[in-house]
Amino acid sequence: MTATPILPSGVLPVATAIDLVQVSPVDSGQVRAVQDVIAASEDFAMLVDGFPPPPDEAEQLLAKIPPGSHPEDKAVMLVRLGSANIGVLDVVRDWPQRRTWMIGLLVLVPAARGRGVGGRVVATVDRWAIESGAKKLRVAVAPANVRGLRFWRRQGFSPVEVSRSGPHRLERPVIGF
Repeated sequence: MTATPILPSGVLPVATAIDLVQVSPVDSGQVRAVQDVIAASEDFAMLVDGFPPPPDEAEQLLAKIPPGSHPEDKAVMLVRLGSANIGVLDVVRDWPQRRTWMIGLLVLVPAARGRGVGGRVVATVDRWAIESGAKKLRVAVAPANVRGLRFWRRQGFSPVEVSRSGPHRLERPVIGF
């Protein structure tokens, strides 16, 4: 059974478990699912980039590796609630420094926002990071993404670098479980 790429009714499924499913760049179905979530979240791209996401945004996301990092340090995940793909998460471990994990992207389809899903995803990343020996999580937020900045602040992230023209960089210690 193929997972539903978006929530057509705008109502979250009854399922309570959030699953993160690592995407393989060679699995065309998974890559398409990532692209579908990105397309369904066009408002995010418009806010951050000023234009809709290109049709190959999923491939670009999967291929983009930060300088000094390695492909095996990066994970692009589909965020699933029940059988619905409701978001995309991009994480790079040990970047920009050892034992720091960079959350490069966390985007949720509009129907999943403001319902605690993002916080549950971040808690899952915390568990995963601490099990892997990470000490800090870091995120970059576009200045135009005021709502996103508030979200990350509520998750306990504090600014380490604030910029008027570039992204705000925030980080916090990994929360132990």
